[in-house]
Amino acid sequence: MGNPRLSIIIPIHNEEKYVLHTLDSLMEQRDFNNQKFANNIFQVIIVANGCTDRSIELIENFSENNSYFGISLITKQDKSVVAARIAGYNFVISNEKYKTDILASADGDVLFHRNWVANVIKKFDQEGFDLMSNAGCFPLSFWQKVPNLVEKYLDEVGTIFFDKETIDWLDIRGNKYLFTEKVFFDFIRLATDQCFAVSCKAYIAVGGYTLDYLDAEKRIELADEGGRLSAKIERTEAKIIYSNEAPYTASPRRALNDVERFLGGNMYNQGFTQRNYRIYNSDNYAKLNEMALYIDYTGIRKYILKNYIILKCITRPALIGRNPAYFGNCSAEIENEINNWWQKVVLLKSGREAIDFAQVLTDKYYDRLIALMPKQVVL
Repeated sequence: MGNPRLSIIIPIHNEEKYVLHTLDSLMEQRDFNNQKFANNIFQVIIVANGCTDRSIELIENFSENNSYFGISLITKQDKSVVAARIAGYNFVISNEKYKTDILASADGDVLFHRNWVANVIKKFDQEGFDLMSNAGCFPLSFWQKVPNLVEKYLDEVGTIFFDKETIDWLDIRGNKYLFTEKVFFDFIRLATDQCFAVSCKAYIAVGGYTLDYLDAEKRIELADEGGRLSAKIERTEAKIIYSNEAPYTASPRRALNDVERFLGGNMYNQGFTQRNYRIYNSDNYAKLNEMALYIDYTGIRKYILKNYIILKCITRPALIGRNPAYFGNCSAEIENEINNWWQKVVLLKSGREAIDFAQVLTDKYYDRLIALMPKQVVL
């Protein structure tokens, strides 16, 4: 048998309560005819960094009892998420026995759609894509527990972070809101570290992931490594796509344990901390639901504008002309600023450069863009 087609790299730190659910969802992968794959189609690379719980023991037991796909376990002592992803990718790339043409990043609390692997292989093998970002949202069960947040999101943000099940439950198809999933299709959603796939060739061509920090002492690690990687890839001729055909389910635990940053839109752009996201109870839902009534949603709108619209136009300026409704009379100004910036920057080294510039443009044009942006129909 040849090497697998796909490697799924998952960094974990003390995920004993979640990681087996993630692996179970991979065990349930099916092709589009609802048949199980041959056991050499994909492999899983788990990088356990600084685990002090039973995560490693549980993974080893799972591996021994399940031969459907191969699991390789790498252990590290530090707690760097990005370094763990780099280690997993390097393991695949540098070992002929494990090398695959497609690489995927995931988190240890993600639940995969049963056709996720099939969709990845289709997009890369049959349709020739180099990078695929995925649809992924909190489950309906989360939104049902925070009705105030749902109402405020619809009024202040839109349905952009609701899955199809939640939209059906709300019965809002045909209604208009500020941001909907249309944004992800129009600009091709930025790759999120929770779940995306990239060709090995494209990953290597841009130098892969990079470690970056928010402080000179290098104690606060910069998050959004997938976004920075995809920014570099999008500056090449790589063929990219957003797919909602086999969405993953995201865990709401970070939102529930860091309510202020979640509601403020700062969850992922202020760096990694040592905050414990693994323990929460019903009180967290009550707190989130209560705070939803009083929070200023400007931060979340800016987050969407920056990461899913402006950043995408920085890496591929032609998107401005293809989507004039988003920019109105700001189109020429923004495009000119981006072109002038590229004359100075020329090359992205880590991807952070583009993200930082996206923040500058977001702060400068936010009020004008939000005021002129037409609302979108939920399909």
